[in-house]
Amino acid sequence: MQTRNIRVKLRDGEMGAYLAIPDRTPAGAIIAIMEIWGVNDTMRHHAHEFAEAGFVCLVPDLFWRQEPGVELSDGNPEHVKKAFDLYYDFDYDLAVRDMEDTRAYLTGLPECNGKVGAVGYCLGGKLCYLMCCRTDIDCAVAYYGTYIEHNIREAPDLHRPFVLHMAMKDRWVQAEVNELLERRLSSNPLVTIHKYPGADHAFARLGGKTYSKPEADRALKLTIDFFNKHLALECRCVFGPGDPFELGAFDVGRKPAGGLEKTRDVVVSADHQRWCYDYAGQRAKIGRGECFAGKRITLRGRAL
Repeated sequence: MQTRNIRVKLRDGEMGAYLAIPDRTPAGAIIAIMEIWGVNDTMRHHAHEFAEAGFVCLVPDLFWRQEPGVELSDGNPEHVKKAFDLYYDFDYDLAVRDMEDTRAYLTGLPECNGKVGAVGYCLGGKLCYLMCCRTDIDCAVAYYGTYIEHNIREAPDLHRPFVLHMAMKDRWVQAEVNELLERRLSSNPLVTIHKYPGADHAFARLGGKTYSKPEADRALKLTIDFFNKHLALECRCVFGPGDPFELGAFDVGRKPAGGLEKTRDVVVSADHQRWCYDYAGQRAKIGRGECFAGKRITLRGRAL
């Protein structure tokens, strides 16, 4: 894994960010959106978790308009006051626009396969909800998002795969609000809600007062599985047992000029084993699929 601090050009300024690159690229990318504490050790830890899982991960400095580079802790009373001052002056609409620009930045990186998701915590969780309602983000995950109910009228516009990790003992999200969110969102087939009965707000904030490892580990696994499903490479193929693949379409975000329609670096077997292919220098491992001559199937795989 490689990490570095970067600058991201936005349509009305420049924002700082922390970037973690996995060992194998190109890969799907994740925008990890902070709570109210800035790009601190907790957010860098989250970035490392996702990079270790095989994703490019960028943590944007949401407060760049107010106080760039701020790093705060929930264990310091003065930091808590400052964090809430920053939060109550925060503009969600501008932040959604910033995240759109961040997505565009990531799709232009050579390490990115063209697919970009988002994960957000607290404040960032609400941003993920808004992004699924307003933008073309590939998918998003919200951990204990706060004040989503203030924008619940946008729920009919939610058109991207969305996961909500719901802490059922959340001191900042009342039980009545959780019930409202479930009632208004669960009918959408793109929405998945995971409940954590004994968990308080910020159960995944490593080192925080309410951190709970069992719930954090469960949520991380579910989140990574979700990103593996929605940020993976995809191809559609027509083939017969023992034949080379004929690529009908291949979604990697940037198909080379002229394309590559066929490859012989493929093993296709009739016993439903795994196949590998080499497309424009990218080697990927493909999951299982039915192997009948002339049958059209969709295969999804992670870049190796």
